Amino acid sequence: MSTFVQAPPYVPKHKIRVVTAASLFDGHDAAINIMRRIIQSTGAEVIHLGHDRSVEDVVNTAIQED
Repeated sequence: MSTFVQAPPYVPKHKIRVVTAASLFDGHDAAINIMRRIIQSTGAEVIHLGHDRSVEDVVNTAIQED
């Protein structure tokens, strides 16, 4: 029989920041908004670009926000 030892929760040294967006012609706006709220509730900062965004938009935003 093995003993389970629970590790302490991970505490990041820097605030976590996430970029979210929906791609062109993607109908998942509601799901992205739900995920955005869940991520924010953990204390992370979310930069949400909205819908109809290209990969280039997301990459440029990630570079700007770094």
